[in-house]
Amino acid sequence: MNKKNNFKIITPNITENLDNISHDISLREDSLIELKFIENITIEGQNAKKICMKEIIFKNVVFKNNDFNSADLTDVRFEKCDLSNADFTNAIMCRVEFVNCKITGINLTESGLRNVLFQNCIGKYSLFRFSKCTQLLFKDSMLIGSDFYKSTFSKIVFENCNLMDSEMCETKLNGIDLSTCEIDGINITLDSLKGCIIRPDQLMCFASVLGVVIKETY
Repeated sequence: MNKKNNFKIITPNITENLDNISHDISLREDSLIELKFIENITIEGQNAKKICMKEIIFKNVVFKNNDFNSADLTDVRFEKCDLSNADFTNAIMCRVEFVNCKITGINLTESGLRNVLFQNCIGKYSLFRFSKCTQLLFKDSMLIGSDFYKSTFSKIVFENCNLMDSEMCETKLNGIDLSTCEIDGINITLDSLKGCIIRPDQLMCFASVLGVVIKETY
């Protein structure tokens, strides 16, 4: 429970009785895959547009050149997976966790995300632009150069994340606490910055946006 923000991330509801898969698997467009524990494999070159995934654990899985456009994920956990450059454009995700994952360049543009956890992830240049994000927790993750342009935030927490050089223009940060994050080089507009919570020493990161010159005195 995050008392400061008064909301709780709802974790995936996954049954213990899962079918274990550790061999090649085919993910087809418009198909349903559910009740699986998938581990120690590489999933490559799959056309899986509009795929529906329910109650699945992916562990030590490498995803390469797959198309998950408009995928629907409910109660899914990715653990120690490599989803670099994975295409989840227009995806719907509910009660999904990414833990200890590499998500560099993951594309979540125009996606709907609710109750999603990103913990200990490497997510350089990840794309969240135009996404609707509700009850998300980004924790201990590297998000350098990430793109949240025109995203909609509702109950979002960034905790101990590196957001250097990230894009936040036209994304409302009212009530969003960035005080535990690295934010040098963040690109933001004055309107988006209103109501954002930062540390005093982070003010220098927004000097140009505020139209002020910060002068050091000795």
